[in-house]
Amino acid sequence: MKASEKQIGGSHYKADGIQHWDYCIETNVPNLEYAATKYIARWRKKNGLVDLQKAQHYIERRIEALHDFKGVLRGAKRNLALFKAFCEDNQLSYEERLIIDTVMHWRRGDELVCAVEKLKAYIEQIERQEDDQFQKEIAGCRGREGC
Repeated sequence: MKASEKQIGGSHYKADGIQHWDYCIETNVPNLEYAATKYIARWRKKNGLVDLQKAQHYIERRIEALHDFKGVLRGAKRNLALFKAFCEDNQLSYEERLIIDTVMHWRRGDELVCAVEKLKAYIEQIERQEDDQFQKEIAGCRGREGC
């Protein structure tokens, strides 16, 4: 069995279509960008907000490396048709697509800074939604036995 046909632990990469690593290999996405975008692509299927926070950390590390003149000086070259297929196959939201696109294909460091800001705002939005949902559950539980 080929390595691309199996998964060790879980099923979060078992979707049909273009997987994260397939796109990254095809377009030579750099290491830190690979790691950051992997976490964004899988956060709903695996570790939730922790994965988005890990992604933020990897992007911030790339920015630090740029300031220290270390590592790559730009992201991968975009393959638009393949990228669109990857996003559709992985059911990425509009926000996730924008952030992943920027992180994988950046040309200037300020684009990465913008991606971090977008990711922070996205994390805050999700946290608010989760808090709202929790508040609704609590409100619906009040006055009922077993709550």
